[in-house]
Amino acid sequence: MAPHWDQDWAERPWPHAFVAHVIWMIDDFTEENGATVVCPGSHLMDGPPQGDCMVPATGPAGTALVVDGRTWHGTGRNTTVNDQRIGILAYYCRPYIRQQENMAWSLSSKVRDNMSPERRKLYGLEFWEYLNMVGGPPQELPRF
Repeated sequence: MAPHWDQDWAERPWPHAFVAHVIWMIDDFTEENGATVVCPGSHLMDGPPQGDCMVPATGPAGTALVVDGRTWHGTGRNTTVNDQRIGILAYYCRPYIRQQENMAWSLSSKVRDNMSPERRKLYGLEFWEYLNMVGGPPQELPRF
């Protein structure tokens, strides 16, 4: 993946991070197998870094890498023959910013409508305490 920011959609200057990524390294991330590369200090820049500042963010399986949305980063080149690296990427954003993909709307209505109540709660499709409201809290919610 080419170097990029995760909040390039926001107007600059960026006074703070609007988003962050957490990458859980399921396999070892090495320079040879294409570990994520980052440009240290780029979260303070107002444009793409000049020159080659990218360094691999390596770590053993089980490591978590947290990337500020203003940090210039990308995917390293895998130079191995059979080695892979698997990671789980999670994208976190401020509540007023839409996530990259709206999982609830991405599910077909047939799948959503046929889920058990427990499964709907697990997937975050049900009202929970004061979260997931549309049009205000449900009538049955206790008022304080």
